[in-house]
Amino acid sequence: MAGYLGSTPVPQATQHRESFTATSGQTTFATAGYTAGFVDVYLNGSHLSPADFTATNGSDVVLASGASADDVCDIISHSAFEVNAQTFTGTTTMTDVVAASLDISGNIDIDGTTNLDIVDIDGAVDVAGAATFNDDIIGNKTLRLYTTDDQANQWYIYTHTDDTLRYNYNGAGADEVVINTTGAVTKPKQPSFHVNNAAGLTDNITIGSFKTISMGTEVYDTTDNFANDVFTAPVTGKYQMNVQLLISTMDSASTYIVFDCTTSNRNYHYIIYPTISITADGSQQIVWSFVADMDAGDTSYLRAIQSGGTAHADVQSDANYTRWTGYLLG
Repeated sequence: MAGYLGSTPVPQATQHRESFTATSGQTTFATAGYTAGFVDVYLNGSHLSPADFTATNGSDVVLASGASADDVCDIISHSAFEVNAQTFTGTTTMTDVVAASLDISGNIDIDGTTNLDIVDIDGAVDVAGAATFNDDIIGNKTLRLYTTDDQANQWYIYTHTDDTLRYNYNGAGADEVVINTTGAVTKPKQPSFHVNNAAGLTDNITIGSFKTISMGTEVYDTTDNFANDVFTAPVTGKYQMNVQLLISTMDSASTYIVFDCTTSNRNYHYIIYPTISITADGSQQIVWSFVADMDAGDTSYLRAIQSGGTAHADVQSDANYTRWTGYLLG
């Protein structure tokens, strides 16, 4: 019977028939080509079982037993069946699907007991409906991403338990970036520090030469980049620096006192003139802020120098009035 009953598949499967007249004992028949697994072989009209021939290299069909002279060997090869531009309704199960594009206009519901290991998408994804992920598949109500060549390391980007959008590499330690339901953005690993002068320590400012100001007590150091009075920039960027110093026993006869934040790129200064700011020996609180341009690995520390006068000014150890804070702006 020609044609189909019902809807005709698009495109239709096709077949290619070749007929050979055998010589005595002939076993190998060279075809015009076939797809392994899609071949039927007939000998004198009788259909041969797969055990009676070999068809694996895409061109030759080899009989298990040699044919007799003038036997007729018919070889029928079939094209792989493909469905083009079809619409499926109801439950459709697809296993190991490899396609150039998959356009889904409804809902995707991935659940059950089978673990979804990998969704490999090499192009644009257009999902017109909802994509529902079951907790058993994703685990811990968290959406995770990873590449196929590095599945051991994953990026956690959403946690349903607290409804936060976050970036966390490999789920270890503090989150790198967190956005909560109010839209507040926090970066727990953003480089920042808060240090002050060690208790009981008073730094005498040297007359005529710079002296490093001790900042030996850490209140916090989020990325562990402050040590021995020195901050080392972990990444290249602009760093906001805030310095607060309580200066005592200032000699009103001194010409000036320069406070300096030394970095690898440049120095940042703050200067006071005792002869102008005070009328007699005394104390003064200075507050000093600036933005430092630092490269990764650059170092920064505080120092001071006094010019003129006979008595040394002191940097007092007082956590409320002597401190240095800094953080990465970007």
